[in-house]
Amino acid sequence: MNILKRGKFMATFLQPLLKKAKEVIGDTAHAVKGTFDGILDRNALTIAEITELIRHHPDTRKKKRNLLNITYQFYRLRAGDYLFYMETRGEENEKVLFLSIQTPKQIVFTYRSYDDQYSINDTIDEDHLLEHAIKDEAN
Repeated sequence: MNILKRGKFMATFLQPLLKKAKEVIGDTAHAVKGTFDGILDRNALTIAEITELIRHHPDTRKKKRNLLNITYQFYRLRAGDYLFYMETRGEENEKVLFLSIQTPKQIVFTYRSYDDQYSINDTIDEDHLLEHAIKDEAN
């Protein structure tokens, strides 16, 4: 199965992530359906949008730890061939500290809050993910 067709990659990347969320929402999907379909039609998402999808996905496994009176939360989600891992700080209004998106062969994307390379509102576009998927298929 070749998922590397330009224009379809973002939908393929997000499909497993959103499919289960649509199923769980059920009848209330009409209110949210436009949002999910709109995400699938786009060629890019912000890091913040991806973290919200991970945070609220029904298959996400979440662990909470309290270290030095600071709450840290660890999220892990497997969707299709992708593993999403996220660390946050705080109980409410969580601050995303770390986000990693990986395939079985490599890390596709990494966000670190302390690194100036990305901000939480930066966009991850199809070209970035496609570049790493091509490398995966070549190996």
